Amino acid sequence: MRWLFLFGLLLTLFGCGESMPQEYPTDFTLRYDWREGTVAPPYHYEYTITLDATGQGQIVYRPDYAATPEWTEPFTVGSDLVQNIYSLMLQQAVFSASWEQENPPPVGGSNAWLETTASGKTYRVPAELIPAQSKRIEPVYTAIEQLVPAAIWQQLSAQRQQYIDEQQ
Repeated sequence: MRWLFLFGLLLTLFGCGESMPQEYPTDFTLRYDWREGTVAPPYHYEYTITLDATGQGQIVYRPDYAATPEWTEPFTVGSDLVQNIYSLMLQQAVFSASWEQENPPPVGGSNAWLETTASGKTYRVPAELIPAQSKRIEPVYTAIEQLVPAAIWQQLSAQRQQYIDEQQ
């Protein structure tokens, strides 16, 4: 009887909901948004990176606040990189954690958030997480940013610098 109690306790601690498959599902998608903190124009910038299960991705880059140009660059990654991101998301509990925002939220700093779909469900990691959870999601965010080829980042950086120069 005691083992039954321990087994039930373990199920409770590790979650008794449905588990995610180890291989990324065919409906796997992600949308990662990053926004610079509150700074004067034209120094603010933000971007959105999307990826689907076929390895098709894109980055949409905005060099300033909302009323600016929007630069979109597509990219493709192999299924191994899609699997790596998905596995990292499993490891960091993206699909199972109860993500908790700081209360009150910090003011002025940069922030990031994630929305992902897998196995028919959508999961959200909000911006401005409590510090422990922010540290846990950081490797996922870094890996997503690294999906975008360096040449695209360099191009967007050069375009942003040109935009800043033209605004001054």
